[in-house]
Amino acid sequence: MTLNYDSPGTELFDSAFTEAVEAALSALGDTAKQTIYWYIFHDHTGLGARDICQPEALSRSLEKVLGSGAVRIEEIVLRELSARLGLMLNEQGRTFVEVVASLKETMGHPN
Repeated sequence: MTLNYDSPGTELFDSAFTEAVEAALSALGDTAKQTIYWYIFHDHTGLGARDICQPEALSRSLEKVLGSGAVRIEEIVLRELSARLGLMLNEQGRTFVEVVASLKETMGHPN
């Protein structure tokens, strides 16, 4: 699933997503967070600062850096993101990227 990065509310969503990533990585402690950021932003993964808001790229990078531990960070990102957006989180059987896409869509089209 690919997100539409030009849809309405993208800037607000990107800001909330970036903050959620920051909060999730902070759960690991400052040293670990800085190490992960260093790894991500120094071309080891091909992800740059602009791409941190792209869940597909972030997920791949976290997997490369943390292996199976990436899932736990993704879970924290999703909780933080849904809280920041004031939306209900429904992860049932969906990937990180699918849930992020659903949150973004819900934000753009609330019921």
